[in-house]
Amino acid sequence: MYDFCSHFDNYITGESWLNQDSYSTKYTYPCELMKADFSEEISEFNDICTKFNYLLDILIYGHESDDLDGALAGDYMNFWLNYELKSNNRSKVPVTDFYNSWKNVDNSLNNKHILKDKMRDIKEPHLKNMETLRNLYKSYDNIRSIILSFDTKENTCSNYTDKCFVDYEEAIKSCSEKNNFCEALIKFKTKIENLIDSASSHNCKLKESLSLPSYTKSLVSKEVRQEDSEDSPQDEPVSEEDTNSIHFKNTLAPIFSIFSVFLVLLILYKRTPFGSIIHQSILRRKKNMTDFEHDEEESLFKNDKGEKINEDNNQFNIQYHLLQNS
Repeated sequence: MYDFCSHFDNYITGESWLNQDSYSTKYTYPCELMKADFSEEISEFNDICTKFNYLLDILIYGHESDDLDGALAGDYMNFWLNYELKSNNRSKVPVTDFYNSWKNVDNSLNNKHILKDKMRDIKEPHLKNMETLRNLYKSYDNIRSIILSFDTKENTCSNYTDKCFVDYEEAIKSCSEKNNFCEALIKFKTKIENLIDSASSHNCKLKESLSLPSYTKSLVSKEVRQEDSEDSPQDEPVSEEDTNSIHFKNTLAPIFSIFSVFLVLLILYKRTPFGSIIHQSILRRKKNMTDFEHDEEESLFKNDKGEKINEDNNQFNIQYHLLQNS
């Protein structure tokens, strides 16, 4: 719907030729034939109808610009007619009724059927957006004219660049999500920036860089988050098989560690001088323990023997005293 808007700078040139005092009968005659179909004020209807015929002729049939695409020019003519019929309530004639009457009269401008399937009612929000884009391209056309004319008056150009900046920034505020209107604004942004960059020797400069719509910022942020997540490891769900494997590894690890320590000590004991030292130390400890146990047994034996003798003496003494007393 908005594709034709990127060519507004070319269509605006054609619009500048509409303010004429009189027009050829080539443009006025079809309108005279259409009067009977409408009960509108004749002056308003004739003015719109005549300019429609003239604009159609110079843009499409006259080939005034090689850059114009016929299909897109048809979309532009639909916009122009919607705007003129609805602007300031100039006419209550529906666009489709106008076109049906226009194509049925003796009209040489309809011989190529360039407007077939193009003429339809444009809803108010879209019509307003298209008008906004046209105003932006009017500023673009004025800036381009100054650059091409080598006019170095800074104040003259800054008036248009400042207006362009303000109008664009106001329009871009509504672009919280991607749509055709916002995409058309981005195309304009690229076009005006390229124009100004190509005129580095002139004083035509935007006071600030034009903003991107807010939805593009969120898209960039989302892309950055996606890139970060791709670079970082992701947590994946652990299967039952993986869980069992983890438990087995956790159980096996300490057993393997103990076995490894035992194996190292065994090798040291069997194959190195360290083993001999340990062996001798063990033998000494064993001998000491044996000697200690032997001494302990002898000591116990002597004590037992002494106690036995004492017991016998005690018994003898007791009997001796008893005999004396008797």
